[in-house]
Amino acid sequence: MEIPIIGSIDSLLMAAAMAVVGCPRAWRTQVILWFIAFDFAATFTGWSFSVAHGPAVLLVLALACPVLYAARKRPSLYFLLPVICSADNLLLGSGDGPWQFWSAVVAAASTGILAFVGFSLGGLAARRIQGGTR
Repeated sequence: MEIPIIGSIDSLLMAAAMAVVGCPRAWRTQVILWFIAFDFAATFTGWSFSVAHGPAVLLVLALACPVLYAARKRPSLYFLLPVICSADNLLLGSGDGPWQFWSAVVAAASTGILAFVGFSLGGLAARRIQGGTR
């Protein structure tokens, strides 16, 4: 069983982008929990479609970017981004057999950790950007 860091890298990047563009700080914990829940569900129920990890992540990020842009005006759309970002895990799946549940748990844990790190790094970047423009 490999650590699905590639399948969770989209959560890191999207959380960082969300922090930079203005996801309310009060919502970040909820959004991280949504990342965890949807990545777990997608990995557990997903099928392996023989899609490479990289293109699946790039496809998800391409689909999420317009929603991220729209979320600046309609902040409730931030909650849609974890759903979109779980699509790569749905395509990749975790294989069949008794390890499928544990693979989904590991994917959810790595997604949660990387989303937290993404929000932290994105928050630092946002503060630097705001401080540098004054």
